[in-house]
Amino acid sequence: GAPAGPSDPNGAGVRADVRTYIEATYPSSAKTRAALFQYAKVVEKALADANDKQLSLQHADESNRANTCLWYVREATDDARTIRLNLMPVVLNTDERNKAYFTYDEQLGGEVFGDIPYDQRASACDINPATLPN
Repeated sequence: GAPAGPSDPNGAGVRADVRTYIEATYPSSAKTRAALFQYAKVVEKALADANDKQLSLQHADESNRANTCLWYVREATDDARTIRLNLMPVVLNTDERNKAYFTYDEQLGGEVFGDIPYDQRASACDINPATLPN
C-alpha cells in the first residue's frame, strides 16, 4: 500500500528515503519536488540498467530532460546544479549504487546529447510545472 503521511503523489516510484529527503528539503516548492522526483526516477532506472549500453543511452537522454526541467523550475534562484549535486549522495547511498552509476556513466563515453531549446524547457518536465501551485 501507499506510505502513510503527507507524501507528495508525484513522488510515486521514488525510493522512500529519497522521497523523504526531497519532501523535507523542498517543502515549499511542488515544482522543485516534481523535477527532483523525475531526476531520481531516471537515476534509479540508470542504475538498474547500467550494464546495457542502449538502455544507458536512453536513460541519459531522460536524465538530460530531467536536468533541463530542474534548470527550468529553479531558474529564478539559479541553483539547479547545487540541488542536483546535493541529491546524488542520497540516491547513491551504497557502494553498489555508486559502482552501478560509474558503470552507467562509462556506457555514455563519447556520446553527445542535444540541448532542448530554451523556450521548450518546460516540456522536458514529466509533469507540467504550470499545473503545480509553487
